[in-house]
Amino acid sequence: MTNNLATIFRWLLCLLWLASACASAEPESPIKATVAQWRTAMLQVDLDGVMATISSDYQGDDGLDRAGLQNFLHHALKQGQLEKLKIDIDDASIDVKAGQATVCPIRLTLQHAVEPLELALVLADEGDAWRIVCLTTAGDRADPKPKPGESRQADREDAALKLLSLERRFVRAPGDSPRPQVDAEHVPLRTSLFMLIGSTAAQDRVLADSISISLHPQGDAALDVLLPGQRFAAGYDGQISRHQHRSFGESLLVFVDSTYPLQPDTTYTIHVQARSRFGATLADDEGVWSFSTESSPTTHRLSYQLDLQGPPDVFWKGEFFNGFAKPSFATSTREGGRVPHYRMMAEARETYPNAWNLLRDAYLAGFEDQYNPFKAYPNIVRERETRRITEVDVLGDSVGLTVEDFFGHEQYGIASNRPLSEDYQVGDQILIADGIQSARSAVIAVDDSSRTVRVAPFEQPEKPWQLQYPRPLPAQEDPHSPGLFPPGGTYLRKFDPPGTAHYYWGRVHHEWDLLVKQFGFRVIPRFAGAPGDLSIDGRGGTTAKCLVQLHEVTREITRHLIDRYGPATLDWPWVVLNEPDLMSLYWRNRDWEELQRFYDYSSDAILRAFEDQGYDSDQVRVGGLELGAIAGLNMRLEDFLTHVSPNASSPGALELNAAYADPRLAGRRSRRVEALCEANGGRGAPFDFLSIHTYNDSEMAAAKLIRAKEVALEIDPEYFETLAIVNHETVPIWQPIADPGAAEMYLGNGYFPTWAANIVGRLLQRAADDPRYAYGGEAPLMGWPGIRQNWSTLNDVVRRIRVEDRSEVIAGPMFHFVNLLSTLRDDFRVLPPKQVGGHSVGGFASATERDLRILLYSHHGQDPQSRSDTALQIGFELIGIEWETIEILQYRIDRDHNSYYPLAKKMRDRPGRPQDLVLSEDEFKEVAERAELQVTTRSIDTRDESGRVAFTADLAGNGVNFVIVRPVPEPD
Repeated sequence: MTNNLATIFRWLLCLLWLASACASAEPESPIKATVAQWRTAMLQVDLDGVMATISSDYQGDDGLDRAGLQNFLHHALKQGQLEKLKIDIDDASIDVKAGQATVCPIRLTLQHAVEPLELALVLADEGDAWRIVCLTTAGDRADPKPKPGESRQADREDAALKLLSLERRFVRAPGDSPRPQVDAEHVPLRTSLFMLIGSTAAQDRVLADSISISLHPQGDAALDVLLPGQRFAAGYDGQISRHQHRSFGESLLVFVDSTYPLQPDTTYTIHVQARSRFGATLADDEGVWSFSTESSPTTHRLSYQLDLQGPPDVFWKGEFFNGFAKPSFATSTREGGRVPHYRMMAEARETYPNAWNLLRDAYLAGFEDQYNPFKAYPNIVRERETRRITEVDVLGDSVGLTVEDFFGHEQYGIASNRPLSEDYQVGDQILIADGIQSARSAVIAVDDSSRTVRVAPFEQPEKPWQLQYPRPLPAQEDPHSPGLFPPGGTYLRKFDPPGTAHYYWGRVHHEWDLLVKQFGFRVIPRFAGAPGDLSIDGRGGTTAKCLVQLHEVTREITRHLIDRYGPATLDWPWVVLNEPDLMSLYWRNRDWEELQRFYDYSSDAILRAFEDQGYDSDQVRVGGLELGAIAGLNMRLEDFLTHVSPNASSPGALELNAAYADPRLAGRRSRRVEALCEANGGRGAPFDFLSIHTYNDSEMAAAKLIRAKEVALEIDPEYFETLAIVNHETVPIWQPIADPGAAEMYLGNGYFPTWAANIVGRLLQRAADDPRYAYGGEAPLMGWPGIRQNWSTLNDVVRRIRVEDRSEVIAGPMFHFVNLLSTLRDDFRVLPPKQVGGHSVGGFASATERDLRILLYSHHGQDPQSRSDTALQIGFELIGIEWETIEILQYRIDRDHNSYYPLAKKMRDRPGRPQDLVLSEDEFKEVAERAELQVTTRSIDTRDESGRVAFTADLAGNGVNFVIVRPVPEPD
């Protein structure tokens, strides 16, 4: 038996080697440090600090499915959650019972970041050999242990299964909603299936082995897709894995692909059945829905006529997708950062001067009240009076606060060891805050010798104050994110009267000198909330404790930027607020009237700073609001727009401009605000643009922007006639995409560029109907702090490719699309939209002195994999062409043209994580060639006697064709 155990040991080691070398690749997804979950087709592993179990029914010659164990071990190790793996053999305690299964004391100790997990092999004695039955853990149990204060019985009674994101199917692009979506039409015949299944009970869990899926074509026999026990029917394959949903918690991800196409023009009903540990099942209204498929793929022939003799349809004031946004601040020069991308954009502007001229990063007022290296906020302002609290002593009739200088005070120009008595007087209102909780009190006494401030009793928070730093203090500055800042702590701040502002500019200079001075970008200063020590509760995402102080600090920050960057600041969009409709994150006090006051004081301070520096504030563009607008067309706009209007009124809107009405600002207000308010009885505020964030499919994204202008015009058609509607954050979806199929939209298959083209087409069509809708632009594409590596499926417009001895950054198809789009002028001729099945077809054109440029597109919003084989051929007739002989250049961008998509898919499916892949020189050369923009077709034609020219242009289902018509130079 010892020999048998040794054989098993060697077999396990072999599996470990296979796991690191041969396991199939899966899309990257972030895993929380305290929760790790892995799932393969035959093996379930959960590490959640409460329960650790491996369970499944194994079918194989040796009992255990080799691929299942192999994939589990590989996935666990590659996610970095397992720090080591140890195998121990001890045969002294084997309990041998002939013909029965037993737990063999071969233990795999998986050292998790939180706790070790010991797995034991369950073996069956078959006489001369041991057969592996399964892996288990000692004390394995059917139900997880309830958390303190939670009732498992209550959870059982309330448990119900849901298809997650089902109710939001028309708000977001494909990504986490079931696919095909409910009642979807024109579904591609080669579609895959995706869904997330979760329970409403926090302690419940969906049983993977219980899931079954069947397809029921109308008028035909049902098709089994997935059978209980995680068995895919013949012709189907996929994955079933645990997924941590941002809203619902743990869920089960189910992705199914097929080698068989669906039937054309057919209605299918999906039946999904599932059961949870608590016995909950998927109700019919959740687990049954229908969709219909597209017609048989063919080439559809359409025709367009463009008459160049008449006036353009639209004179657009603004730009489209002219920049890039990242959610962090001082992160550009870090390893893997954006500097190579910035260099590519700057080089592109040499050929395409209107492309990539705007760069947006995290808000200027951002402050790290807790450790947050992802953001690397500017941390511009602290108060001289602020101290770190080292001890809280509750005395009964008072509370003693022992304090010291806060870490990093020197960089703000604050002297060390200042006497407390110079900063705190008896009766001063103070704020105690640790970045999580806060309290207010008043000063009773100050003792310089003991470094204590005694304050009136106050209600202590539920949790202890975070007096100790959660991690070591930095020993030296990070050259990529300058400054020395504490990772948390508890602080004493002045509240009323407020303290004295001091400034640190190191991070702002580091980042914006790079962006503005070196690479020539315009930037977006954003005053999203009260900065630093000005916050009303010591945290970001809310208003200031004193709006007059906010006004002065905002003016000083603006003045400093004007001094450093000069007249370029006149071309920057100056933004106030950020997604206040997401109140739990970005406007936590939830007071919409206070939000209006915040805008009034901030916008007036920005304008006054320009006037103080000798600039005309009428030339400064100030606005924002920056609604998250996650509820589609139901946007909270009316009260705010009514307030900034000098003519409208409503119960939820402040009647007067709060800055204009505050006598404390006499002599400090901007001329522009005073002129507006004096002419309108104290009402109105300068508001040049409204930003709506659009993380949606193209139809919804365009509809939100159009609806925002509609609402503005309904409130005040005169004041808002020229209001620009912009979107400073936009991509189809900005988050790790749960759906492996939908994630291909960012791999270069044509979906991303045609999503953008369809938005532009819809906006121009509305502006052609009503010129008041022709004010917009400024739409930076949202990204991440670092460039996405290899074939990561997170959104980006460039990629960092790992080669044998280096990394190279290459352009994605969307990068080239933006370059081409930027060459269109402001006078547009809009082609009427057409619908071909699920494909929205359209285009627009613009003439320059040298050529005519036409952008044609076809976009299928519910085909993120670009699997529809429908093609289009556009017969195009130009009327009124001036040139005798013309050259026609066509640049196609789709899954097969000007894209590395076919190579990306093949390489992504190799073993290992896609971001860990290392390409050979030959492989990289092939990828780089595909990443270069190339002319797809070139032709020469001659106009007829009436000045007409006809040509054809081809489009893929998700495809763009950018056509340049220009004269052929006559020979010398």
